[in-house]
Amino acid sequence: MNFENLQAERESCRVYSDKKVSCELLTHLVDVARMAPSGCNSQPSILLSWMNRRHIQK
Repeated sequence: MNFENLQAERESCRVYSDKKVSCELLTHLVDVARMAPSGCNSQPSILLSWMNRRHIQK
C-alpha cells in the first residue's frame, strides 16, 4: 500500500467504548508512534498514560 492509498482510506474515530486496552497493545502503539517523523525532528509530542481509572477521574 502506498501513502496516497493509505491517506485516502484513513478514518477518524469519533466513537469510543469502555473496552479495556491491554498494556502490551498500548506499549506497542506508543512505540510505533514514536517512530513517526516530526518537522525538523522537533519531537513536539508528550504522551501521558494512566492505567488506573481512579487517576483518570481526578
